[in-house]
Amino acid sequence: MVMIISGKNHKGEDCEMSIDGYLHETLSGVKKVVSKKDFDYVTIISGDPGLGKSNFAINCCKTLDPNFTINNIAMTAEEFIEITTKIPKHSAVMLDESFASLNSRVGRSADFLRILNHLQIIRQRNLFIFLCLPNYFDLQKSISIYRSRHLFVVFGKEFGSRGRFIAFGKNEKKELYIKGLKFMNYNAVKANYYGSFTRQKAIDEKEYEKKKYNHLMDQNKKLSEHRSLVYVERNKSIILNRELGASVKLISEKLDISERRIYQIIKGEKDREKIKEELVIRTPTPL
Repeated sequence: MVMIISGKNHKGEDCEMSIDGYLHETLSGVKKVVSKKDFDYVTIISGDPGLGKSNFAINCCKTLDPNFTINNIAMTAEEFIEITTKIPKHSAVMLDESFASLNSRVGRSADFLRILNHLQIIRQRNLFIFLCLPNYFDLQKSISIYRSRHLFVVFGKEFGSRGRFIAFGKNEKKELYIKGLKFMNYNAVKANYYGSFTRQKAIDEKEYEKKKYNHLMDQNKKLSEHRSLVYVERNKSIILNRELGASVKLISEKLDISERRIYQIIKGEKDREKIKEELVIRTPTPL
């Protein structure tokens, strides 16, 4: 391990960190290239939830950018685009793992495609960009193989432990994607090196967790509202098509919903309308 001081922590004190020797050598080489040439640096940090992706990424970001703070952490596509557009050149940015929905392949989501497109636009800003995502193999080739430089996979030796990682270079992670994709096997290719990492000291842990919690709660609320709207619109479509004479079989084929479920929806809508009519009848008229 290598002891370094990089900028100040959230308390205004010197930010002392312990960095794996091989990792420090890798990051020093990256910083040298990006600082002197017209390049940026995009890398991927993957691994199961709760094993320290954020800690690892924050340590890397602070090593590369002494001015890195919690304000350089994005949790939405909008935040990522805004931060990477406004911050100075040669700054470090982290896309938090909470960005990814656990219910969909992040590489195919509309928000991630916006981020991917934005990465092409901001090349000349010479940024250090860390993308924290649960599964490397969920990404498209355009980012997993071509746009990113390295892959770091965090893990724990046993259940309840964390603080370990393996590192893949550009060629190795390409080979890993090709050979390991089918069974999502991170052991399909030998890593360049492995090491350990310590808890981050750059930002306020409580403030960071609060920011992440608020984001997740907001994400859940939006998802719930979206699902409710989708179901309402779907039911309206079924009722309208039925009223226009479409058969239940045809509606079933078009919407890919079982005929039994369509009958249930139609009955449910009729029952709701009947209840509404009864309520109108029973409601007393003001004198």
